[in-house]
Amino acid sequence: GLGFSQNIEALVNRLYQYCSNSRDSWRESERDLNSLCALKTSITSLSEAIGVAIEKAHRVEASIVPAMEKKNEDLLEQMKAKADEDLASNDRQFTKNVNRLKAQHESFAQEVAQSQSSYNAVQQAADEIRSKLLASSSQEPQYQNLNDVQLDIKIDKKYRVKDID
Repeated sequence: GLGFSQNIEALVNRLYQYCSNSRDSWRESERDLNSLCALKTSITSLSEAIGVAIEKAHRVEASIVPAMEKKNEDLLEQMKAKADEDLASNDRQFTKNVNRLKAQHESFAQEVAQSQSSYNAVQQAADEIRSKLLASSSQEPQYQNLNDVQLDIKIDKKYRVKDID
């Protein structure tokens, strides 16, 4: 009678509860599955994006590396040209300095030669004075002082001999 119907009711309630729990569990599984699908989709698109980025990086590298090499070669070429130019410039400066020194030397040598000839002329004048003094000493001394002797030449401040006009 009554106990049997209560047992049935309890059984039906447990069955309902089980179905209800199963349904909830199934919905949760479905949600998990959906979120896994979404995750798979985002992983796939991320992988593709990374692939594209890597491809782009390879292209950039392929274009940049030769450009950098070219730039370095150009820079090296410029530095070499500058070094050559500096060398040539130093060479020109050196030649200029050597020529200037040669010219100074020439001019100095000329002055020395001129001084030598002036000195020779002074020596000659002194000899002339001596001979005049000797000639005059046999008579009454004509000159008390070298300044009194009349010469046929005069000597300027640089000891260069000039004929008296």
